[in-house]
Amino acid sequence: MKLNFYYEMTLTFDFPIKEQFFSLKIEPISDTSQRLYSYEKQILPCDYTCRELDWCGNVKYSGSSIAPHDFFGFVSTGTVFTTSNPVKSIGDIAVYRYPSWYTHISDSMVSFLNSIVVEHFNETLDTLQKATIVMDSLHKYLRYQPLTTSIYTTASESFNLGVGVCQDYSHIFISLLRYLNVPTRYVSGLMYEDGTVRYGATHAWVEVYHDGYWFGYDPTNDCFINEGYIALAKGRDYNDCSVDRGLFKGNTLQQQYINISIKEV
Repeated sequence: MKLNFYYEMTLTFDFPIKEQFFSLKIEPISDTSQRLYSYEKQILPCDYTCRELDWCGNVKYSGSSIAPHDFFGFVSTGTVFTTSNPVKSIGDIAVYRYPSWYTHISDSMVSFLNSIVVEHFNETLDTLQKATIVMDSLHKYLRYQPLTTSIYTTASESFNLGVGVCQDYSHIFISLLRYLNVPTRYVSGLMYEDGTVRYGATHAWVEVYHDGYWFGYDPTNDCFINEGYIALAKGRDYNDCSVDRGLFKGNTLQQQYINISIKEV
């Protein structure tokens, strides 16, 4: 599928800030599942930007804005070719076998997983079939409910609440599969379905490793990844994939505006 995307984010501040340093992961990935055909970006205000790859292979724009300013934002736009193909694995996958800060598993999660194993697993199932069963069970257990968790909520915390959003679904799913010794990684990006952008913001899903490839799972929607997903960043958890992070000097409140549009061409 050929998709044109437009992703705009603006932060406005009640009082001017200064000496802002930022890191943005807003350029889509190019791999065996999707290919970036054309791309433009604008970051304002900005003294300079440096484009580099992080340790996960994600494109990262780092920069600063030193002078006082009362807004900050970016526009990321371009064309990407997407497929439903798995992603060919490159590099060491060992880091994706172990718990990360967001994905430590709790006793209640282990009990939940053990009940799934006893009731549904058998010797004929491969890794992907087991992952599908876990995803289905998680989707039945967890209820999608915005504003009940935050970007700092861990997998065990959201599991205990029984509610969450895509970040929480993904972290819990990762925790459960890594406990089964299945390499699993977090993906952030955009989701396009039936002519609209789902969720009105970035979305999170999961890739599961099997036999040299990464296969996409969306535990929030209980489905496999298709051509409507545009990946921006991949890593161990949200920490590795945050779209916008940084720091500044100033005592102020801020408001965020997001505008995302995707069109099939």
